[in-house]
Amino acid sequence: MVKSHWLPRMKPIPHMVVRRGLRRVAGAYGVGVGIAAPSLATGAIAILNHYVAVPNISLVYVPAILVTAVYFGTGPSLLAATIAVVEYDFFLLRPLFTFNIAQVGDILAFGVFMIVAVLTSQLAAGTRARAEAAQRRATESRTLYELGQALMSGGDVLDVLRAMTERIVAVFGVDRCSIFVPDADDRLRLAAESPEGQARNRTSLATTSWVFQRGTEVRLPVEGDLPEGQRRIYVPLRTADRVVGVMEIGPKASGEALDATERQLVTSFAAQAALVIARAESDEERRRLTVLEESDKLKSALLSAVSHDLRTPLASIKASATSLLLSDAAWRREEGREFLEAIDHEADHLNRLVGNLLDLSRIEAGVLRPVLDWYDVQELVDLVAPRLRPMLANHPFTIDVPSGIPPVRIDLVRIEELVLNLVENAVTYTPPNCPICLSVRTCDSALIITVVDHGPGVPSHQRQRIFETFHRSRVHGDRDHGTGLGLAICRGIAEAHLGTIRVEDTPGGGATFVLTLPGSVAEALVEA
Repeated sequence: MVKSHWLPRMKPIPHMVVRRGLRRVAGAYGVGVGIAAPSLATGAIAILNHYVAVPNISLVYVPAILVTAVYFGTGPSLLAATIAVVEYDFFLLRPLFTFNIAQVGDILAFGVFMIVAVLTSQLAAGTRARAEAAQRRATESRTLYELGQALMSGGDVLDVLRAMTERIVAVFGVDRCSIFVPDADDRLRLAAESPEGQARNRTSLATTSWVFQRGTEVRLPVEGDLPEGQRRIYVPLRTADRVVGVMEIGPKASGEALDATERQLVTSFAAQAALVIARAESDEERRRLTVLEESDKLKSALLSAVSHDLRTPLASIKASATSLLLSDAAWRREEGREFLEAIDHEADHLNRLVGNLLDLSRIEAGVLRPVLDWYDVQELVDLVAPRLRPMLANHPFTIDVPSGIPPVRIDLVRIEELVLNLVENAVTYTPPNCPICLSVRTCDSALIITVVDHGPGVPSHQRQRIFETFHRSRVHGDRDHGTGLGLAICRGIAEAHLGTIRVEDTPGGGATFVLTLPGSVAEALVEA
């Protein structure tokens, strides 16, 4: 029941790796770059001033501040702007090598330069922050979109949860992710984890159970009193009215804590995981209710279909037996025999009904296996004919079996029951005095048995449904007839012989049921 295209194993998203790397670089080298960049600009200005006088030469500091802001953020860029202002005053404004400013114009230029340097650093850092925020939003949207696509694809819930754990490990760079769901006894069991085979101690298991019961997020130290970034997070998977599981997220390999955006993504993943689990539980409950409903329908259909066919022969047997037991009635020999024949006929009818129910149970369970042997077709006809006579009292009946048909390998008992059911079906739906014909022939080594009647026939839209269990047609708009078992059993026996059964129109009106058994049925069944 399983599709496998949920979410592929993925490496961490490149821009998230870059962003994490830049944060580490900013922490280690940002201060150094904030000092070095304006110092290099000061050296470049000193060299230029030695050869040529350049007005507004302080603008050389701007690229250094911009580069620092773009790559290292607000702190290093403000540091670079401050150093640029200090060095500009100390090295470039007269008197040199002091922090004094001799001319009023230089004071104004110094003030403008300081404002420009600070604004430039802030604007560049703000642009960088907005770009990072846009990247984070795009990542979040893409991640949630891919997750939504996976959820809409359908499939096994364990595959979806396993894909979620893999994706969380890939996106956030954590060392593990596990999802626990309750079993039938409401005890948590591991449903998915990435990577697999993670060891857990009693504290971890107890924490998972506590989070499931309380519905509260918990952060657990891995060993002792560790920083926030090295704690495991246990997130309850909550729907609108209850907790359906727990997600365990390990610490990052980098030792950093999840930032606000990553926490929001974790919350989204947890909500989607809860949705998947709740949907699976809902589907399971719906399947269970469907099975119960179908079981109730089956019981009702069985009682409705069988009750009449049970009551009628039982009533006849009871009436005949009671008549024979009357002590004050002197029945003639012929009358007594009629009662006994009625009892025998109705007992046969009950026996066929019980046999049909047993055959149907074997067919539905898929355990009906034909016992094959070689038989002459005439032997099949000789067995069937005596059993057909009582039910054909009101119908002209002919049997057409040409000579020369070679022996066939069949399950004689099953095929006999199949023919009896076909003829009984024809008798049920054919008005009295309408002829019925049983014929046997071969075609291209296949054995073909047909039962032809001249009753109302079968409408084209009903020709598949009549072979369904408990499906009963109406005769001339009257009530339903039969149990609805006979044709379903015929199809089951035919398919057990690797054959087919179908219904066609009879020329002039009526229905023709055609059973086709392949000549290689024995070999095919052995291979199967």
